[in-house]
Amino acid sequence: MRSILKTIINKRKDGVKLPIAVHLYFVFIFVILSIGGIAVLFFNQLIVKYIEEQCNTRIDNAIASCKILADKTSRYSPLSYNYSPEFFNELAQSTEVSNNANLLVIYKEDDEYKRLWPENLDTANLSGKSENRIINLLSKNKYDFNTKDAIALKTNNESIFFRITNVSYVIYGDVIDTDIYLVFYVNTASYTAFTRELNDALLKIVFISILCAAIICIIISFPLIISIYKMSRFAKRIAKGNFEQYNDMVISREMQDLSDNMNYMAKKLEENDREQKIFFQNVSHELRTPLMSIQGYAEGLKYGIFEEEEKQNATEVILDECNRLSGMVENLLAISKMDLAKRCNYTVTKTQLNLYELINHEIENIRGTMMHSNKNLIQNIDVGNKFIYANENDILRMLDNIFSNCIRYADKNIFFNSTIEVDNVLFQIYDDGKGLSDEIQSKLFTRFAKGDDGKHGIGLSLVKAVAEEHKGSVKAYNKEGFGACFEIRIPCYEAETQLSDRNKRE
Repeated sequence: MRSILKTIINKRKDGVKLPIAVHLYFVFIFVILSIGGIAVLFFNQLIVKYIEEQCNTRIDNAIASCKILADKTSRYSPLSYNYSPEFFNELAQSTEVSNNANLLVIYKEDDEYKRLWPENLDTANLSGKSENRIINLLSKNKYDFNTKDAIALKTNNESIFFRITNVSYVIYGDVIDTDIYLVFYVNTASYTAFTRELNDALLKIVFISILCAAIICIIISFPLIISIYKMSRFAKRIAKGNFEQYNDMVISREMQDLSDNMNYMAKKLEENDREQKIFFQNVSHELRTPLMSIQGYAEGLKYGIFEEEEKQNATEVILDECNRLSGMVENLLAISKMDLAKRCNYTVTKTQLNLYELINHEIENIRGTMMHSNKNLIQNIDVGNKFIYANENDILRMLDNIFSNCIRYADKNIFFNSTIEVDNVLFQIYDDGKGLSDEIQSKLFTRFAKGDDGKHGIGLSLVKAVAEEHKGSVKAYNKEGFGACFEIRIPCYEAETQLSDRNKRE
């Protein structure tokens, strides 16, 4: 299943790539067609309902007018409607009836309906066709003549709404005992024509809108395409190592944000590139110095330049320089590991560490160096039964580098305090030396920044990297009455059960 999905994704990646203008145009067309289709359906439904209401109203008005006219021309009593050919002719000439609906008089004979009035039916005109359809429909179907709603007879292009009433037919005062029916009908041909014209108008509007959408897409997308093209060229310049800022105007806020972010990226890449070059230059210089010293003393020993009493000194120098190189390489590897971890390309292995045991381990590590340097260590350890979640080697290397710096600059004493501050352990290491100068204090934790007696300038930058990797912080200042003071804060925990939760979160 995964291979099938991967194949589909790869095909999509290798598929046809459409320009932004085409995407916008398709969106516009989809929106326009959707709106146009909804409008046509909505208006057609609205018009159909309107036609039905109008036809019912016109037929009701025609029936009411017919009854009023029948009351006026009644020969017997006002309550009896008397219909005769003369009355129908008079009724056909009445504008109250003819303006609302057409009239057809039919009668039933042998289960079939036949026309009684008008006597002459012209089947070539619209009225004649409508009357024939009504008669044929009534002959084939049974309808409730007492209904108050008009009956709709629908054909392909039009509809006929009609209502039927049963009346007594009178000829010269004699009532004929037969089923006579008045049919009032309205042909919707005019309404249908209007609906057709409205639909044609909507289609023309949709077509014109599609043409306008093409123009709008070109107007909208052209500046966007130009901006993206410039951003693409800017990205290619960055890939080639040209980090010059992009200052051209862009069309939208989003493109401006992209431009600003790419400028920020270019600035950071330029800084990283410059730092990397300086880093390699400094590393080369720092490595060359002890190597040249080792090479010189080794060649002196090889060719017997040194006297017997000088050979021991030369050997010690070579060993010291080798140790210096070893420490520098280890620090370089450690700080490189921290950089990778910071960029999420490497995971630092961390475990639960008991603070008291960790601090005692560090004190044992530096005790020999302190004695060899003829310096005193004054310590104050008050961490209780606390734990930290950390990499033991990194924490020890961090403390080693600070102690090495203090040993180098201390006159006689080095102070080491370990206390708990809320949820952090505070390592405070300071000496009784001359302290930090203003010049070096501002760049103390940058790479290859070193004082007058410094070695390679990597140790303190590693201290900062390790502290930040462990969600902590480091700062340095001159302690009043003493020398340089370093304070490191690392999150700590009360019990191992809490550390289990910490492991899950990490």
